[in-house]
Amino acid sequence: IILQVRKDISMKKLFKIIYTFVIGCILFSASEVFAFTTSLGGNKNIDANASFTVTMSLSGATDLVALDAVLSYDANKLELTGFSGQGGWQTQVAKKIVGANSNGLNGSGSIVSLTFKAKSSFVAGESTTISVTSVKGSNSNVERQTGNDASITVKVNVPKSSNNNLSG
Repeated sequence: IILQVRKDISMKKLFKIIYTFVIGCILFSASEVFAFTTSLGGNKNIDANASFTVTMSLSGATDLVALDAVLSYDANKLELTGFSGQGGWQTQVAKKIVGANSNGLNGSGSIVSLTFKAKSSFVAGESTTISVTSVKGSNSNVERQTGNDASITVKVNVPKSSNNNLSG
């Protein structure tokens, strides 16, 4: 089958149109716009068998009144021993972090502090990652908003030697 192209559209022009369309589709489908930014912060270096706190915070929020996210960590190395809502957030934490704030968050703020204890199986020199994924929220008009995934890696400090003798 022979395709005939109108005389006023050259093959070069047709190629540019198709190329622009394909690139536009790739760029549009590959980029995801987040309504707010999620972060996890805290001490990245911990002592063996010690408790430590990781705080989940958001920035760029607009009238955010509800939030949920999947919480992941290695239960063989860490134990979640407590949590506390921050900045007016009422939270529940298990495998998910679920929170509500009747005032609505505008801008930046801390959502929840998570307290972990390093288990005896989490030994000096090892590291593990704590993450939140599938972060979603809604505003007071019940419009869904999405946040990015976030993580923090914590490492057990190698203890300093108590041997001060330099003889060999």
